[in-house]
Amino acid sequence: SIISFILPYLAKAEILTTIGVIGSSLGLYAAKWGYCRIYECCNYNWLPSEINSLEKYLKDNVYGQPHVADIGRLVISHVITPNPTKPLVLSFHGPSGTGKNYVVKILTEWLFKAGADTAFRHMIIGTHHYGDKSKIEQYRVDMLEEIAATVSRCQSRSLIVIDEADKLPNTLLDNLKPLMDYNEQVGGIDYRRSIFILISNSGQEQIA
Repeated sequence: SIISFILPYLAKAEILTTIGVIGSSLGLYAAKWGYCRIYECCNYNWLPSEINSLEKYLKDNVYGQPHVADIGRLVISHVITPNPTKPLVLSFHGPSGTGKNYVVKILTEWLFKAGADTAFRHMIIGTHHYGDKSKIEQYRVDMLEEIAATVSRCQSRSLIVIDEADKLPNTLLDNLKPLMDYNEQVGGIDYRRSIFILISNSGQEQIA
């Protein structure tokens, strides 16, 4: 019959289609794998998993800061937790020369294979980026968009550093609270695996 004649060809066509889909998928995977060998991607090749020695490294290399080991423990715990309920938020206080930015440098190098060149870290300097008080509303929009862009590149791990946080208007800092809180998503982005560091030149003469 006509049906008996057509069915074998349909079966062959289905097999060929399946092979084509598999071949295309493998091709895309190979292309992405090759790309990610050279360029930074949000995967295990670029996000170091062996960070258990971070606490000891900080303790051995940052002097005069008794709380620096606590920072290491908090970062390790956050990174290895499969499903954190909120981002890790750290606040570093103290005058210039107490090692705050040095600790940020170390954390960046341990968290990202690309180090300071990573696309998964965003640095904000209060007086440099947001110094004009007449542009607060535009600053609010810009800050949220820039942070969202960074985290969306790698929701598995990202680092947001706000230097001179004490010099930012409270309005801008208040707008960051939803990103740092117990929210599954904000604007379609999951911030829970992110790390926020606020650096202030005021307060105690230590890293807290």
